[in-house]
Amino acid sequence: MSDKSAAVKASRLSKAYGEGSGRTVVLDNIDVTFERGELTAVMGPPAAGKSTLLHCIAGLEKPTSGRIWLGGDKLTGLDDESLSRIRRDRIGFIFQSYNLLPTLTVAENIMLPFELAGRHPDQDFADRVVDAVGLRDKLMRLPGKLSGGQRQRVATARALMLKPDVVFADEPTAALDPHGSADVIELLRHSVDELHQTVVMVTHDPVVAARADRVVFFESGQVATELRSPTAEGIGERMKALARRRRMRDGSGW
Repeated sequence: MSDKSAAVKASRLSKAYGEGSGRTVVLDNIDVTFERGELTAVMGPPAAGKSTLLHCIAGLEKPTSGRIWLGGDKLTGLDDESLSRIRRDRIGFIFQSYNLLPTLTVAENIMLPFELAGRHPDQDFADRVVDAVGLRDKLMRLPGKLSGGQRQRVATARALMLKPDVVFADEPTAALDPHGSADVIELLRHSVDELHQTVVMVTHDPVVAARADRVVFFESGQVATELRSPTAEGIGERMKALARRRRMRDGSGW
């Protein structure tokens, strides 16, 4: 059953690749909910299923089984055209690789979602986003003339422009230096607190995750635990506990 108060909800969600003896289960029958108006970080060891979860609940990959809702609307079972329309109109994406068009200016990249959706911008909101990312004086530059942190801010502004139901960010700070990383996470925090967005972010960085309202920890394709009002120290302790449990389960001791 859907939960209309939630931004995204998954029920008994599984994702596997391959067949027979070569079958690999990446998501294993999970239940998870992401609330509206929150910044949620998703963490866990490599190959825990974090990015696969993000791609499934964002409609980029189809799950093997289970159900997904965006608000009160069920995504699982929709055809490709309907999913594409929902991704265009109701979901924002921020990726590690920026995915900016190099021949378009910063302003053109930011406004691209309106062109694709055939919609006119809310100019007041667009101005607020441009000011929030701090790139008003660089709107006419090409992406190649920007630093990595600045390019990720452009990508973030583009993701926010259509006021999506939820923004998914897959390791948005992984390719950035500490200064650029701090800029981007502060922008995501601002988008939740001041622009009333919902953000679900995969990250490996406890300092970045500590700026979230909630951290969901994944292990072996399942939700292992979660932490509200996180700190970097608290996140580190949870990650160490998960690592110890994994070593004991695998028979490698402490």
